[in-house]
Amino acid sequence: MRGRIALLAATLVVACSGDEVTADDLKRRRFAVTEVAGDAPREVREATFRFANDRLSWGGICNSIGGEYLLQEGRVGFTAGGGTLRGCEPEALMTADGWVADFLEAGPEVDLDGDVLTLRGEDATIVAEDSGELTGSNRER
Repeated sequence: MRGRIALLAATLVVACSGDEVTADDLKRRRFAVTEVAGDAPREVREATFRFANDRLSWGGICNSIGGEYLLQEGRVGFTAGGGTLRGCEPEALMTADGWVADFLEAGPEVDLDGDVLTLRGEDATIVAEDSGELTGSNRER
């Protein structure tokens, strides 16, 4: 019986010890949203996330918004910085931008499986696929 319990415990440790995503895994990469599940505005499907050094930004909904990010214990920590201030119609586009900022600031779990980035929040999940390396002046910012 002890042997079975030890084997079960070892199996659980191996199953739960996946590699954590690092900043180097995301650096200079761009991810286009392919799926949104849960309590998220449908406009979030238009977003593209960009990772450059310690900066995370997104665009494609209404505004381009960015800030500093930190990966820790399997979660992304995000502090919004600046962004554009376009007034978009319909207003749902600006609402979606605010939703993404709130989602990231809440510290979603982050997973990277090859070229697929998954961000899991309390009430929603965003899945995005790598859409190419950042080039030009964007890659070092």
